[in-house]
Amino acid sequence: MKYIIVYIVVAVIGFTVTPHCYGQGVTADFYQSQINSKNQTEVLLMKNYVKGALDGIQWSNVLLINNNKEPFYCLPDNFGLGTSNAIQIIDQEIKSMPTKKDLQISLLLLFGLQKAFPCKK
Repeated sequence: MKYIIVYIVVAVIGFTVTPHCYGQGVTADFYQSQINSKNQTEVLLMKNYVKGALDGIQWSNVLLINNNKEPFYCLPDNFGLGTSNAIQIIDQEIKSMPTKKDLQISLLLLFGLQKAFPCKK
């Protein structure tokens, strides 16, 4: 069940915030070119895409918790997760998998959240 929800989250994220190129989502390679661009419009669009990905993952996590299912990740109390945190997490995941530049950043974000904020079992 958890994997079905992951696929749904990734699919929804892939189609929510879609600037000119994103029929298949944003790859790590494209993300890096945009987030490090000198063109501030490209940077802003990518930050908004990251925010959309984060929002989708966060809402999915809330739904899992509300349905008494194991969440994807568990934030510490009083921790506000924002876009800047998500960007740091994505950047770290890209560094840890340099040969996987074709992975979508929404998936990298989910993996990174699971690593950074594992749930106690």
